[in-house]
Amino acid sequence: MGEDVGQSNPYLQAIYDGIRQSSLDFLVNNNFSVDPELRNVHDDRRGLTLLIRPPAHVQDRIQAFLQRLRAVVPGQYIYPRSDLHITVLSIISCYPAFKLESINQAAYCKMVREALREQTAFDIHLRGLVFSAGAVMIQGLYSQGTLDTVRNRLRQLFKNSSLQQSIDRRYVLETAHMTIMRYHTIPANKQQLLTFLESAKQENFGHFRVRDLHLVSNDWYQRQAHTQEIDVFALSKQPTKDYA
Repeated sequence: MGEDVGQSNPYLQAIYDGIRQSSLDFLVNNNFSVDPELRNVHDDRRGLTLLIRPPAHVQDRIQAFLQRLRAVVPGQYIYPRSDLHITVLSIISCYPAFKLESINQAAYCKMVREALREQTAFDIHLRGLVFSAGAVMIQGLYSQGTLDTVRNRLRQLFKNSSLQQSIDRRYVLETAHMTIMRYHTIPANKQQLLTFLESAKQENFGHFRVRDLHLVSNDWYQRQAHTQEIDVFALSKQPTKDYA
């Protein structure tokens, strides 16, 4: 798969660079954001999400990297292979006591299918790390006119409908990041972690072609035990040139 994926989207890289720089100031001053809900077995926040699942060869690279990360900062919440994802759009952001049976699932599927009707499969390159006060993430890079186009079609259709949705209420999603770690506790070895993150900022996790999207009901962390797949949408138009 070509190395130019994302290189035509400097705006996206600038967003990642900005997140990294602003978050570095927080972490240097020990202002980690620990998530108490990670251990809350009564957390009933649920929602509705359209997402991308990475293929096995990418998952393998991520898992190998996570072994190294776990050795540097033990005791944190590491995403298991089953939960790795890239959010296309949070259609209904998680909130307490959301019930899947309270919505017309067929209507949501129809809306997504309409948004994807003319969409060609597209490529994502997972390369480099970005971090915030509360998480470590992999940078997902994509070319302009691909994932951003999908999101904008979804936004337009859902916001012009009567279906329940909360798109963009938390923040406007523009990146294709993949969260791989959250903080259970403030790391005791902050400097070692920062040094490791800096050394891995160009880590290559591989390319893949996005051929389908998954509509799921989920918890805040996309944990498999709390995720229900509603439908899978194959991207109808496939490029004539394929990549391994």
